[in-house]
Amino acid sequence: EKMPCRNLQISQIELLPAQTAKEYTELNCLFDNNIELLGYDLSRTDIAAGDNLNTTLYWRAKEPIEQSYTVFTHILNNQGEVQAQQDNLPVAGTYPTDWWMPGEIITDPYTIPLSEDIPQQIDASLVVGLYSWPSGKRLSIDESCSTASVDNFVTLSTIEMRDKP
Repeated sequence: EKMPCRNLQISQIELLPAQTAKEYTELNCLFDNNIELLGYDLSRTDIAAGDNLNTTLYWRAKEPIEQSYTVFTHILNNQGEVQAQQDNLPVAGTYPTDWWMPGEIITDPYTIPLSEDIPQQIDASLVVGLYSWPSGKRLSIDESCSTASVDNFVTLSTIEMRDKP
């Protein structure tokens, strides 16, 4: 005969996303004096119309974050016009910034689809930032971040637009 469990006490359980030990390009850019963009991993830097560009961002909060922020990943042409984008809450909308634990490294993947009619042979850049929804106000970036723009985004990489094979 089975005995019922009578005095089970669970104190605190913390669920954290799986961590990766993958190598990434280091950035160490600080948003709003609290959210660190440690770096990124990029699938490739040459793409054609109709392709997807895959990138993974690595974040860390220094202190608890009181607000949920939206991440933007944009491909800009050399006039600064958005050619493709993927904006969402971190980790495909499943892990908002106000849930992050200080010191925890957040692995945040993005797939940016390029339309079939995007111009070929343009100079493009992959840029990233954070903003408040619905105001759209972007978080400021510490001036020590060498690839930061006055428009409050960080340039990750130059993207080469090539013709479809």
